[in-house]
Amino acid sequence: MEFVDNALDPNTGTIRAHAVVDNPKHFLTPGMFGRARLLGSGHYQAMLVPDEVITADQSRKLVFVVGQDGKVVQRTVETGPEVQGLRAIRDGLAPTDLVVLDGIAALQPGMAVDAKRTVIKPRAPDTSPSTPAVTVPQASTATTAG
Repeated sequence: MEFVDNALDPNTGTIRAHAVVDNPKHFLTPGMFGRARLLGSGHYQAMLVPDEVITADQSRKLVFVVGQDGKVVQRTVETGPEVQGLRAIRDGLAPTDLVVLDGIAALQPGMAVDAKRTVIKPRAPDTSPSTPAVTVPQASTATTAG
């Protein structure tokens, strides 16, 4: 698959997609339509890190890790879905890598850091304070200041 649209056409119930397939006998011709069935991503091993430690550089996703020498290095990672505030890292990190969690904005590759191990915990589903419901008066009860 080269392209799968992210919108469902409400009139037809279809999603646009574009695939490149071998066609040595020219069975498929330009402009043909067909049905496609996409398989899910399947199971894979991933590490979970807080979403806010992932930075972007153009089209790459990066995380800072502490190298053997105690200096920071950037790693290009392939991200996956978010799970309870933690982002799945599909590729680019080893289980033994120490990911930098604090002070990301001030870091530069090659900087020495004083690393301390900690436990990354998933976030509660919703810890934001509750907001009171907004009530709107009916048009017949609205008044104007005069």
